[in-house]
Amino acid sequence: MDATALLLPDADALVLGAAGGVLLTSDGELERLDAAGVRRRLAGPPLLIVHGIGAMRRHAVEAVPCFDLLELFAFTLPARFCRPTPGGLAEALGLAPATDLEGAAVLLPRLAHRMLRILAAPGREERSDAAAIADVMGRAGWGGAPFVLRALGLPDGVDEKRRRQALLVWQRLPEWEAQGPRPPPTLKAVDPA
Repeated sequence: MDATALLLPDADALVLGAAGGVLLTSDGELERLDAAGVRRRLAGPPLLIVHGIGAMRRHAVEAVPCFDLLELFAFTLPARFCRPTPGGLAEALGLAPATDLEGAAVLLPRLAHRMLRILAAPGREERSDAAAIADVMGRAGWGGAPFVLRALGLPDGVDEKRRRQALLVWQRLPEWEAQGPRPPPTLKAVDPA
């Protein structure tokens, strides 16, 4: 897929710090926020953020409408380790981490773009399953689904049968023995008596 066809959320990016945060607006302006400003912004329109659940807990906000880059990372590169920070995501994706909050806020759209490019890479065998799972997740409310589906080349999703089959992952697992192999024989001395 052409990288220009990738679609990023039209959302402000928010990076949290010790006493507030930095907001990168969708117009490209940086704005420092105190803790009260962060709480107000978290309750507003959807954000591009890392670890939205942590932001909710930290600022006592019920629900954060967001495009959580940590969720996108887990979808894009399942079972790969990453620290739940903008710097951790950057390192896991092979980008240089930012040195300050402003740099981290500017980095968030690049991180999203990098992950969508990974999904859009030609030759991904699991593309069809990924699209079906993203479609199911989108129907359940995951905000990242439309962007993932577009990156996978299926912006309209998949059919119902494919969505059901994608969730039956245990049917594709190889068979294995319920019990482990027997232990190797051991040598024990016999008492002459």
